[in-house]
Amino acid sequence: MKIPGSIFFCCFPFLLSAAPDAGRWEISADGGIQSELVRLTGGKDHSDHIEMAGRSVNAVVKWKVTGKGLVELDRWVRWPMLREKKDDTHAAVNHGFRSQDDPVPLVDGSAYQAAPASVFRIHGMLSWTEASGKLAVTRTVFPSLHLPCLIERWEIRNTSTQAVEIRIPVTAKEELLPREIFLWSAHIMRTQWIGGGRHRLMPGEQLLTGMVFSGRQDNDPAVFPDIAAEWSGRETFIRELESSLILTTGNPVVDRLFAFCKLRGAENVLATRGGMMHAPGGFNRYLAAIWCNDQNEYIGPFFPFLGDAAGNEAARKPSFRARAMVCANTRSVPQSISWKS
Repeated sequence: MKIPGSIFFCCFPFLLSAAPDAGRWEISADGGIQSELVRLTGGKDHSDHIEMAGRSVNAVVKWKVTGKGLVELDRWVRWPMLREKKDDTHAAVNHGFRSQDDPVPLVDGSAYQAAPASVFRIHGMLSWTEASGKLAVTRTVFPSLHLPCLIERWEIRNTSTQAVEIRIPVTAKEELLPREIFLWSAHIMRTQWIGGGRHRLMPGEQLLTGMVFSGRQDNDPAVFPDIAAEWSGRETFIRELESSLILTTGNPVVDRLFAFCKLRGAENVLATRGGMMHAPGGFNRYLAAIWCNDQNEYIGPFFPFLGDAAGNEAARKPSFRARAMVCANTRSVPQSISWKS
């Protein structure tokens, strides 16, 4: 299905005005946007953030790149089905994972030192490439489709003329949080590399590895995702949404904006014990819950046009849940409903 651009601009004329940061990024042929260091920073520090989600995890990744190209991350990860003790509509557990706290690989016996990044990309994932004298490393941050974890994929290529030894950390870094602040049990926040051990890269060879940032109840097993399969699954999810309900306005910036909006709306449908629920997103912990009017008025009517099955289920949820509660208590209409209602 295609949407005529004339209808779109009549509804949203403000999109015709230029954004203040319009010069930082350019549209890429693969469906995303990209930039290079000088264009993005102008020689000064630049900060931004991006929100992403899978069915069991949501994350706001705050990222900063210095004028010299060094990247810092503050990954604010939330889990819809890990609950704080109050267990209200704002009780999804969250935890911050900062890049300066990450365990790092060893390169020929020395700790890996992040090199200046040269190219930055956003296409349903955040990625950048940093290169030193020996290695070119492309790092890509994205959520697992179904597991409760955020993934940072590292593609490491030996660009030197000599063999390079890479030692990936084998021991996970865990933090136990006390039972008293949670609904059911103590929780474990975990950072772990996948593909730990010694790897010898000959010139031109590359290694696929990465980190997993997860949270779980202390009696649940840790997750060990297949990073290549997870990356491929995320790519497929993005492509399927891009091929549905295509907006064609003649303005490639607006068309790309609409494609990004489709993804942001559909990926934030979260799997809960109460079924699929759409989360509003942003800097909050309003996950595994619904506003009784918002989803009905805004994203809900959009999903049937998009044709996303999980979105359609989430669109039905507010009406059915609110109706049941109103019928049970005719004196008031609920403002919000959590997963357990």
